[in-house]
Amino acid sequence: MKILVLGVYYSANLGDGVLCECTAARLKEHFPDAEIVIKDILDRSEFRVLEVSVYPELRRRTQKEKLRRMAARIGWDKVLVHEEYRLKQCLTHIEDVCKEEYDIAIVAGGQLFMDRYFLFLDAYICRLSKKGIPVYLNACGTGPAYSKIIRRRFSDTLANPYVRLISCRDDANLVQRFYANDGKKVEETFDFALWCADIYGIEKDKNADVTGLGMMYTNSIDSNQAAGFWVRLIRQFEKEGKAWKIFVNGSQDDMIFVRYVLSKLPELDGPWEQYCMPAPERPQELVKLIGQFKSIVSFRLHSHIIAAALDVPSIALVWDLKLRFYFEKIGHCERCMTIKQDPKEVILRLDRAEKEGYDRSLIEKQKRYADNLLYQAICKDIK
Repeated sequence: MKILVLGVYYSANLGDGVLCECTAARLKEHFPDAEIVIKDILDRSEFRVLEVSVYPELRRRTQKEKLRRMAARIGWDKVLVHEEYRLKQCLTHIEDVCKEEYDIAIVAGGQLFMDRYFLFLDAYICRLSKKGIPVYLNACGTGPAYSKIIRRRFSDTLANPYVRLISCRDDANLVQRFYANDGKKVEETFDFALWCADIYGIEKDKNADVTGLGMMYTNSIDSNQAAGFWVRLIRQFEKEGKAWKIFVNGSQDDMIFVRYVLSKLPELDGPWEQYCMPAPERPQELVKLIGQFKSIVSFRLHSHIIAAALDVPSIALVWDLKLRFYFEKIGHCERCMTIKQDPKEVILRLDRAEKEGYDRSLIEKQKRYADNLLYQAICKDIK
């Protein structure tokens, strides 16, 4: 049997690479004789650093995206135009992937139910289904969807009879209401990155005494306000004599933002690199990196999923509802905070999280449930 695993595998955010590799590893556990091939949904074939070098360039790129979304809201669907252009650039890659022979195809998850990936998923599912290949949309997350035309096209895609599983790691009800119009049930599930400690054989450093500060550049919140929060939080850590170090999930954009934040802390001596962990370059390196902290305060969802897998307590800075969905599922909504909150309160809740830890039995149940849901769906087709 030959299994195709699709995801944003070579994303600069290495959390996506982690979930792809964990999905592939669990499939290999269930089907040891299978050939498993991981392919990036986009036209990428290696992990690489983004070619962005200055903070103002990030701001300009963000502004363009915001303008496209504003235009889509008032009926001028610039989002559709942009996404069709992106898809056109990747069609050769998609054709090359889909011309291979597979028995089944697994979409490994991540925040794929959004404008940025809808047309790509449609292109893959259309081509794979024409060859009679079942497709399983596993543990996908929801995101911004401003284009009405793209949303309608994606609803049609989900109605394809070769789409055998639709499972969602966060807002399954939203997907059920707005996209799964043909009566297919959208299953609730959990992110496969919860398996990362087992897959990579990595344990947390039990002697760690440093808190990781996971910074991210995002257009969902004002970057100057985010930078101001980090400045206040770092100063509070310094005031309380608590050890800290900045980390990112691998994105060069995030590292540029880190340098911008540190430029606002003139009281810190020495080069900016001494306050940061080296950026990971491979998925496994990200897992190992997070395992070196005693706790983290972070933006990116997969930093928290990886932290939970490693038993590293975390506090989330919410910029997207997916964080609240995740922390609700692990029973710790109180660990979700915002950049508007007092850094003293952030540290108080972090101290509490360090004392409480996680419900390990709950994490284990979620891992097993997600794994079994996908496995059982596949078994229906390969009997």
